[in-house]
Amino acid sequence: MTNGTNMAPVTGDAGRIIIFGNAASGAGKTLTLAQAAVAFLRLGRRVGILDLAEDDYALGAFLDRRRAHDAKLPQPDYRRLPAQGRDEKTLATALTLTLAEMAADCDIILIDTPRAITPLVRLAHGYADIIVTPLRDIDLPSLATLKGNTARIETPAPYAEMLEDQQTRRQARFMHPALWLALRARMPIKHLQNKKQSIDTLDKISGALGFTPLAGLHERPLYNELFAKGITPLDLEGAFDMAHIATRQEIRSLVHALTPAVTTPVKNAG
Repeated sequence: MTNGTNMAPVTGDAGRIIIFGNAASGAGKTLTLAQAAVAFLRLGRRVGILDLAEDDYALGAFLDRRRAHDAKLPQPDYRRLPAQGRDEKTLATALTLTLAEMAADCDIILIDTPRAITPLVRLAHGYADIIVTPLRDIDLPSLATLKGNTARIETPAPYAEMLEDQQTRRQARFMHPALWLALRARMPIKHLQNKKQSIDTLDKISGALGFTPLAGLHERPLYNELFAKGITPLDLEGAFDMAHIATRQEIRSLVHALTPAVTTPVKNAG
């Protein structure tokens, strides 16, 4: 197994790399990435998407529907990197070359990942400048096992351990630590008491694990309805009701948290 220390960094001004990852199923990684990608496109940024979710074509299908919906809509540079049948050294080389090619033409590179912590997923996290982990209230065990009903950590989960290992490897390559953002994602607007409890717990364990907790996208039917059409709330035009306004604000808050520098409006801003 390669230790990753020979991987040349592909980061900085040539292409900021943001990976969407966690070990929970259904937390909204792909949906959140799609919203961020369109937001960056609407800000005039050149966006690349690298899809590592080999057994799931949800993101590719979203972009197919997007082109079918309106060929004039801004599109990212979308690529898939199959891992099947490749050893880790070959995967490391393929990943390095792919990210270098994309960095030459993209301002932002977004990486979608499967739930499993595969060798390719580990390697990709080692390149990320920012790690985005969407979490529902039921997904806290994917970060750590807690002691009873407290917010004290008994043992970190494999995903958190993997990120700690990758941060160490980045340091060995003289790279800045990745910024890890845990998004309180897909939170129902109702059940405020349960929501408050999960927020408190996430805040309390953030320091021990090394992530920054942030508000993510609420569980709103509009996101899924538009995703099924290949669009996001930022693609819509005309008068908006309160639900549309709320979704647009959530997306813009997310983008601001990812890269504050890109929040200045430019031509074609949505």
